[in-house]
Amino acid sequence: SELQARVKNLEEVETRPCGLDGKEETDAGVTKLTAELEQIWRDKMGDIAEFDERELIGDWELVYSTSAKYRRWQAVLNAEKFIKGGVVDGLVQNFAIDPITQAKEYDMEELFLREDEELGMRAFGSWSVGLSSNVVTGDDDLVLKLQLSSIEYDTEEDDVEPAEKKLLDSQMVRTFCYSFIAYVDSDIRIMRTGLSSQSVFIYQRMADKAS
Repeated sequence: SELQARVKNLEEVETRPCGLDGKEETDAGVTKLTAELEQIWRDKMGDIAEFDERELIGDWELVYSTSAKYRRWQAVLNAEKFIKGGVVDGLVQNFAIDPITQAKEYDMEELFLREDEELGMRAFGSWSVGLSSNVVTGDDDLVLKLQLSSIEYDTEEDDVEPAEKKLLDSQMVRTFCYSFIAYVDSDIRIMRTGLSSQSVFIYQRMADKAS
């Protein structure tokens, strides 16, 4: 699709993953595209309250973000520098619904390169989708809330350590865990972290490991 092609182009023109060194001209195109896609998506859906949250289930990889806060911290989970000197190499989210309890389970992994090794930070918790009024547009927004309960990180000694609980309340984690669904299809998901389309996170669905 044209959208997939544009997302692939984003990956090719950027020298660092996830839009961490994003250019103004790239950001402008992304925010314009987000606004256009959100309007088309809303028009097609009619009533956003009818959104089927099961569309989120699966693995999603962060492709690009225009978030100034994300670029400032240079990570979501590692803003407190648990992995010192680590440079972001990717971020993956997983959404699941337990078939028996119907509990909405969430986990994510942020990968970092340091010298010649790859280290990760992982967060676990739950997720929910709800409605919230948008004072800018006058419409309702679909809010995706992530409730993280624990975070762990890899150490140089090949161990896994729990991160301090205070990380759950860090500015970057709080911003990341409360976002608005701007667009979603079978391949692409776009999230806003504000009431307008200036600060967005674009994800691409990862292929099913079994396929």
